[in-house]
Amino acid sequence: MMKKYLVTIAIIGLLVLIVFNFTGDNRGHASLIKCLKESGVVIYGSKTCPACAELVNQFGGREALSSIYVECSEEEERCTKEIKTGYVPEIQINGELYSGSRTPEDLANLVKCEL
Repeated sequence: MMKKYLVTIAIIGLLVLIVFNFTGDNRGHASLIKCLKESGVVIYGSKTCPACAELVNQFGGREALSSIYVECSEEEERCTKEIKTGYVPEIQINGELYSGSRTPEDLANLVKCEL
């Protein structure tokens, strides 16, 4: 009986830690994305681009990143007009081009946002 009780307590504790970490991450990403937006970051990407998908996943999905992410398969005209290299992912900060794959940490460092 005692063994069953301890296992139940351990499972509940683990679930609490998982939920705490998950919600903490979302708040962190939300404040980072807000700072990136205020710093003039725009990310151009495509659903068919593996590097774009990885970056989107690192931020918690397209919905979380929607304020700074332009999906070129949905906004072709905008991408054609604004993208400088013709390739995605393309990251622009106040119109300046930053090439190569970037992580959330890289972007935060570029514009001096806190993580």
